Amino acid sequence: MNTIDIDLLGFLDLYFSEEEIDRRCPMAVAFSGGSDSLALLHALPGIIGQESIDAFYVNHHLRPAEELESEIARNRENCRIIGVRFTVLDLKAGRVVDEARRRGRGIEEAARLLRYEALAEACREREIPYLLTAHNSDDQLETLLMRIGQGSSLSALGGIRRRRDLGGVELLRPLLEVSHGELEAYVAGKGLVWSQDSTNQEGRFLRNALRHEVKKPLLTLFPNARWAAHVLTTRFTKVSRLLERLTDEAMEKEVGLFDDVVAFSLRWYYDLDAALQELVIYRMVAHLLKGGERISRTTYLRIAYALDDFIWGRRTVYVCDDLQMKYKMGTVFITVIEPTWSFCTRLVDPTSVRAIPISEGIEIVIGKITKRSVYPKALQIDASSLKNPVIRSVIASDEIALEGGTVRVGKLLSSMGITRHQRPSVPVLVDQSGVVAVFGAAFGGRDRLAVRFKAPLAHGFTNIYSSSRRDVYCEDE
Repeated sequence: MNTIDIDLLGFLDLYFSEEEIDRRCPMAVAFSGGSDSLALLHALPGIIGQESIDAFYVNHHLRPAEELESEIARNRENCRIIGVRFTVLDLKAGRVVDEARRRGRGIEEAARLLRYEALAEACREREIPYLLTAHNSDDQLETLLMRIGQGSSLSALGGIRRRRDLGGVELLRPLLEVSHGELEAYVAGKGLVWSQDSTNQEGRFLRNALRHEVKKPLLTLFPNARWAAHVLTTRFTKVSRLLERLTDEAMEKEVGLFDDVVAFSLRWYYDLDAALQELVIYRMVAHLLKGGERISRTTYLRIAYALDDFIWGRRTVYVCDDLQMKYKMGTVFITVIEPTWSFCTRLVDPTSVRAIPISEGIEIVIGKITKRSVYPKALQIDASSLKNPVIRSVIASDEIALEGGTVRVGKLLSSMGITRHQRPSVPVLVDQSGVVAVFGAAFGGRDRLAVRFKAPLAHGFTNIYSSSRRDVYCEDE
């Protein structure tokens, strides 16, 4: 047995001992077919035995079908050689792209999210408690560089974690101290042929661009950068855990956490170390939002500045996005501004010219298209194609089909900068087919029309639906 065999098995054996992994349990490997996951899959039987291992391959349908078919065939053959079970988890064509559009994020994030969902579900179905991935020291270095570039939190600078829970399935990463080059040399030494993902050379994905344009030059200057990343992420993790514990202790003594309000002494807050002040604010807001949206760095700074104003007596009440802050007799109270107002108006005749008052000075103007129409940016909708149309406030389940894909209306309004407490006041036009239009312009956003209504525009039956504030609305003569 050569040296790299001993090292790889040694890394796995040491990791299983340190993390107290039950080696009698069945395990699954997230198997892409690349050299990293192939090395892990080949070495793992030396620790727990072939009969206990499943290899799960996730097909994202993001590459040409011919390439994917060839890759799956090669992966199936490698699993046969190693003697482990091979299963393809199919995400179906278009699902990753739809998820990326729905979330308003990139393809990489959507693919990762759906991949872990599929892997965890497959493990639960087969009663497999452990899922292993082949994340290595190169992945860790890339992740650290990416998070530094994004100005991430201290806990995020801890990088890729050694293990975490996936809803009852333990995700294990035993190779974080092994480099990609060492894993590639391992499988080459075994005479195995691994798969090559064609997208790994494309610069359109953030991690690929960082890998080729940043990491390679860095390793030229600092050959030990992988080890340095391991040392730094370990330190960041330890410091982050310490600060989290100190935050827990500080809040347990001095912060009142209730369902709809957080209360704390302003003097206590200013006596805290600056690092704890930041963590305390994030923790309190997370409690009020019930683990939902994490506030942005900008929102945190606005809250911190408001607390400065309180202590200097410049104000006693402050509204920041969906939060209201009040200062009274030395105590700060933070509450979530709960949206309660809603409306619903049925359009018995959607072709009649009129202005429909909604709320907060907002009205929907309906008019016929003429050469003298004064709403050049208004939505144009064929009223004859609407079935039982209604103008109402947004509800949580609303989705609108746009040219880029279907998206939650709440997510769409958030991307426009419309705050959570404003969203129930935003009018939407719906009919039996679903959401027809979203009117965000009067709230600083944009009016959006469902893609299915864009074809029959600009003819004699088309109406103008325009959202505006009454103080800027002019009646057309």
